[in-house]
This record gives sequence, C-alpha cells and structure tokens, in this order.
Amino acid sequence: MKAFLRFAEKFFTVTALLLFSKAVLGVVRSGASSVSSAEGDSFLQVIWFGIYTITFCLLAVQWRGFTRIPKNIIKPILLLTGVALFSFFWSDVPSVTLRRSIALVGTTLFGIYFATRYSPKEQLRLLAWALGTAAVLSLVFAVALPGYGIDVYPFAGAWRGVYSQKNLLGRFMSMSALIFLLVALSTRKHRWIAWSIFGLSTALILLSTSKTALIIFATLLILLPFYKALRWQYSVSIPIFIMAILAFAGFAIWFTTEAETVLGYFGKDITLTGRTELWYIVFKMIQQHPWLGYGYSGFWLGARGPSGYIWDVIGWPAPHAHNGFLDLWLDLGIIGLLAFIASFVMTLGQAIAYIRQTKTWEAFWPITFLTAFFLLNLAQSTIVAQNDLIWIIYVSLNFLKPL
Repeated sequence: MKAFLRFAEKFFTVTALLLFSKAVLGVVRSGASSVSSAEGDSFLQVIWFGIYTITFCLLAVQWRGFTRIPKNIIKPILLLTGVALFSFFWSDVPSVTLRRSIALVGTTLFGIYFATRYSPKEQLRLLAWALGTAAVLSLVFAVALPGYGIDVYPFAGAWRGVYSQKNLLGRFMSMSALIFLLVALSTRKHRWIAWSIFGLSTALILLSTSKTALIIFATLLILLPFYKALRWQYSVSIPIFIMAILAFAGFAIWFTTEAETVLGYFGKDITLTGRTELWYIVFKMIQQHPWLGYGYSGFWLGARGPSGYIWDVIGWPAPHAHNGFLDLWLDLGIIGLLAFIASFVMTLGQAIAYIRQTKTWEAFWPITFLTAFFLLNLAQSTIVAQNDLIWIIYVSLNFLKPL
C-alpha cells in the first residue's frame, strides 16, 4: 500500500509539473489559434484549485517539513508573496489582484512542497519525467496533429508542440535539454534514454525558432565548464569570465529583440516596433507608482487597464513589458523588486556553495537554472508568476542543501 501511495504521489507531482509548464491544456483549449484562452478559463481554474488542494493536503501530512519553512526558506520569497497578496488593497482592480495572488500563493506552496518532499536529486528526476513527456508529446503533436503542434500567424511554420506558443516550447525545451544533459552525465543506467531526450529537446529548440531560448541554451553550454571551475580554489578570473559571458548573452538577447530598431539606424526598413520604446514608456508609468506598484497583475489588463495608454503610444498590444524586472516593478513597486534581488543574490550564493560541496554533475542544475532565469527575464516575464513552473523551481531552490 505504501508503495502504491508513493507512486501515486510521484505521478501527481509529475503531472502537476507538466501542467505548470503550460503544456497540453493551453494548446488544446486554444485550438489552432496562437492565442491561449487559458486566462479566465473556468475549466483550468478548477484544475489549478484541485492541484492547490492536493498540495496543501500533502503538506499537512508532511507537517514536519512544513514547519521547517521559517528556518529554511529565504525570507524575501515570503515577503514577495505577502506583498502580492496584500497588494489588492491599493490595486485598481482588486478582484483580479486577489484572484491571481491567491493563485500565486498556491504556486509558491507547491514549490515549498516540491522542495521539502523530495531531495535535489529526486527533484531533477521528476522534472526530467515532466519535461521529457512534454518533449515526446510535442513531437507527436507536431507530426500527427500539425493543426495543434505547428504555430500559426505571426509565427507560421514554427513548432509549438504541446504549448500554446512557439516561445514556450523553446523555453521549456532548453530546460529539458539541460536537465537531460546533466542526467546523462550523472548516471550510467539507461543513459541512452537521457541522451535521446537531450537530442530531441535540442532539435525542438531549433524547430521552435525561438532565438531567446537558443541563445540561453548555448550560453549555458558555454558556461558549464566555467561553473565546474568554481570547485577549484577560488580565483578572481573565473567570476570575471562568467560575468563577461553573461553580459555577451544579455547583449545577444537584446539585439535579437531590437534588431529592427538597430538596423533602422543604418537606413534599413523597420517592420516591427522595437521594445526600447516600450521599456521607455513602461518606466514612465513606473514613476507614477514607484514604491508599491499597481498591484499584483494590476497593470497589463489590455485596453481597460493602465496598459491601454501604452498600447496607444506604441501602436501594438504588448501583453507585458517583455522584461521580468520591469514587470515586477510595475506590479509590486521598488519594495517587490528589492525583495526579489535580495532573494536572487542569496539563492545564487547558495547555488555556488552547493557546487563546491557536492561533487556531482547534478549539482550544476541550480546555478544553470538561475542563469537561464536571469537571461530569460531580460526579454520575457516569469518572475513571481502564478501557475508557472519557472517560479516553482525558483522557490524550491531556496531550500538547497547538499545531496
């Protein structure tokens, strides 16, 4: 009976991780459209509520791990979640802020459960199962169900697999490729499976045509030997090399998103509005509510919210600031931004210490994830996001301990 319950719990965890990655449900509910209908979908809300409820029950059963939270978790994470929850008091749309902040609390609780229930090695294996499943299903969808698995305008021809948009496929396949690379280097049992899924995930990154995902993945591969050098006796040159590569990757991500604007300076035709103008207007809006922001998820509400002014100025319906740090500042003000920066620096310190203490390839997962997390938020927005696998992993890294 215990073996069955353990299997059922792991099955629930893998399924939840798969859904938190926005796989399957988003593309099925949106059909052949490239626009997900997940937001405000009552069916999905029932699923998320069910996951939150089961997670809370599992945490209650494992109450010893739950009571360790005040000692183990980095306090800025709790501050961020708390500020998001109470920001409905000053939000212009308190009902939206309250609903989404409650979802954020549920997402954070799952991250806590994931960290306290499973060891770092088990976490990596469960993530491998979830994202490996997403990779295989993405291949099936693209080949057998191209109406779902191939993206449409404005990204016609790009693969999106079991995701509602091609950039999501690229994002999570870059994570999948990295995870299976570390697993393949760490184990001899069924190593060929790990290498096969690594190859499939890498191919899906290319087929998604997501430039940001490709740059991030390439940067991680380049940085891996430098991260391994962190186990040596401390040397100033290693951190300098790492920062230089990160700076170059950040510039590459910026250039891919601003290529039209840059080329315009040299007399080339500009076919798309660059994000520099978007960021300038966003910063102007931040200055109106710098300390507490507009409330969690209280800004980007289309034409009916403060984002309507930005849409009018830039001439296109931006769904977010295309920068996680700016979006966090918009939502939770300078308090939320500083709390996140504090948590990131502390978690990064833990990840470096973890590499030096743990002599396995799997020990590189935390620092490589944090690197990808930082680079991703230069062009996308995944900081303090509800129902999101990226935030779950980030929360779980706050409990990092030697294997």
